[in-house]
Amino acid sequence: MCPNINNHHFKFKEKMKKILLTLFTLVFALNVAAQSRATSGNCGNISWSIEGTTMTISAISGNGKMDNHNSTDEVPWLKYTYNPETQTITYPAVAVKKIIVKNGVTHIGSYCFANMYSLTEVELPSSLSSIGGNAFNNSSNLQFLTGECDLDKIKKISSSVFSGTQIINKSDGALYIGNKLVLVYTESYNATSIEVRSGTTEICADAFNENENLQSITIPASVTKIGNNAFSGCTNLSIFNLNGNNVTFGSNVFIGCTNLPSDGTYRKAGDKIIVEVVDTYNENYKIPSGIIYIAENAFTKCENIQTIESYESTPALGTNALSNSLSPYLYVTDGQESKFYGKGIADNRINHTVINLHSSGYSTIALKHSANIPDGIEAYTVTTDGNQIYYKRVYKLAKEQGYFIVGSGNTTFKPAKTEILENNSNDLVGVLEDQTINGSNYYILSTKSSTGVTGFYCLGNNNYKFPAGKAYLYANGVKNAQYFLINLDETETGIENTEEESNKNARSDIYNLAGQKLSKTQKGLNVVNGKLTIM
Repeated sequence: MCPNINNHHFKFKEKMKKILLTLFTLVFALNVAAQSRATSGNCGNISWSIEGTTMTISAISGNGKMDNHNSTDEVPWLKYTYNPETQTITYPAVAVKKIIVKNGVTHIGSYCFANMYSLTEVELPSSLSSIGGNAFNNSSNLQFLTGECDLDKIKKISSSVFSGTQIINKSDGALYIGNKLVLVYTESYNATSIEVRSGTTEICADAFNENENLQSITIPASVTKIGNNAFSGCTNLSIFNLNGNNVTFGSNVFIGCTNLPSDGTYRKAGDKIIVEVVDTYNENYKIPSGIIYIAENAFTKCENIQTIESYESTPALGTNALSNSLSPYLYVTDGQESKFYGKGIADNRINHTVINLHSSGYSTIALKHSANIPDGIEAYTVTTDGNQIYYKRVYKLAKEQGYFIVGSGNTTFKPAKTEILENNSNDLVGVLEDQTINGSNYYILSTKSSTGVTGFYCLGNNNYKFPAGKAYLYANGVKNAQYFLINLDETETGIENTEEESNKNARSDIYNLAGQKLSKTQKGLNVVNGKLTIM
């Protein structure tokens, strides 16, 4: 009996269909799995995923460091696949235009985003502290770095990180991130003259650090900040053209810039910056016109300069900019002396103390420095013996002492070049910082509004917020007195009992008919603020 060939053929065809279907299903599953693996995964301490044209990098755990690689062949999203039928090479990140690196990632590994020709933008997190070599090398369309990355916290950026990208100015090797000039690659570029890109707002810390190629730089007016050590160690820098005037400088910006020119008075960076002052035999030094910044320790080597004058707006000052072996005094004529505190001059030697004398023509003063008395002003010490008040004229003011001043208008006191010792007895107590006083022994200079009588009025038991730079009269042992009249035509003035202190902090003075001071009114006759009162 012959076998049924058609039947066998049918069964064979069915088996082949099942086998092919199984193979197709397996291949499809493998392709799907391969496609799934190609668009997301983990790499070291980070995870990655691609959706459309955007790639996201996130920290999984630990320090958020991406692995470093020796080439793009080791990077999961950069590994390629070859299609022999179409003879094409593809890789998962081929269409990626934007990379978002999430906060928590601290390091971008070597070669991680190299040769990504479609990439135009990378968003960097504030947690980022370093970028490995060739990380973005030859991603030729990359032009934008965005995000919250603090450039000052990036401890290391390799010279080849952005090579071949549009972020680097190809002519001078300058790396710009946003409107900031981050650094100039001295390993790959040897430009001696650089013109900073227009619109740049900041030259970051260490941007040109140890750049011995740099000889000339031009900085646009748009730059408002130059970071720490920006030009430190640029030993051949000799031309520094700064166009703007509103610039904040970090520390050690010009340290080691030994080739900057000197005009015999100071070594300068352009016409606006003093880097180091050349010592002279003159005791007085005038800050040149147009200077906007004096670098730290600029006067360190000066042994003869004792006074410094500024006739225009006060330049910005680096740390200890004005300190030298003599700790010079400082004369400021523009009313901006507060800018000089902590810059190398002791606080008690900064002058330009202005007082506005009261309309009565009288005032008190206490200075942190010894001072000369301006023309048209008289100064006196004040003493009491319990019954009388005595004035004695002085012609120089010792520091931290209280004085009674006679004159009018705004008056400027400049410090004396030598310290003045106060040899006179003086019951005026100088107040150098705001303080609160109270008590029956304290008298403050005031004018009674109702009578116009000026004198030292007793504070009583009220609190009084006393301002710095003034003085009060301490008259211990004076009894039943409300104020001391001012009378400079005589050498002494008697104690009065009939006027009350008119300041808003005034107290109510209460006495009985025997002249004894009372804490409160009693039944019968009382004298309240100089008026007879029946209770």
